[in-house]
Amino acid sequence: MDGGEVSVDNNGDRGDEKILNMSKKLKDSDPIKATPSSADRIYTISELSAEFDVTTRTLRFYEDKGLLSPRRRGTTRIYRQRDFVRLKYVLLAKRIGLSLDDVKELLDLYDIRDGAVSQTKAAIEKFNQRIKELATQRADIDEQEKRLQLAISDAQAILSRLKSRN
Repeated sequence: MDGGEVSVDNNGDRGDEKILNMSKKLKDSDPIKATPSSADRIYTISELSAEFDVTTRTLRFYEDKGLLSPRRRGTTRIYRQRDFVRLKYVLLAKRIGLSLDDVKELLDLYDIRDGAVSQTKAAIEKFNQRIKELATQRADIDEQEKRLQLAISDAQAILSRLKSRN
């Protein structure tokens, strides 16, 4: 399978549709509202960057990282639905805090062709790990907030003493 084709998994489902379905869960809270207009639609780098409000440099960076695989017509990059869906997935995953390495790992699991079972299990694992990281960050923030409140109280007490001397 080359980068521009949409494959069919063992269950006869289109894998790209599964990625879109996974992203629909996050869609309501996400500004990325782009949806592919048709399976045959092709995009230039400028059209795709405008569709997702990202720079062309970002698209080339994602290509260098192996996240997108546009076809080439001379020096022109030709993006297909697969790239559209993968870009949407990348942007959604970044928004929830996954690293690009994590995103690549999840996208690469799609190619195993097991009906997206491996990909979905790995996504759940990464999402749970991200939840744990966020919980730790929340606890750290709460602790810092308490320390700042104490520092403010101490500073206000010092200020009151200084004012009473004058």
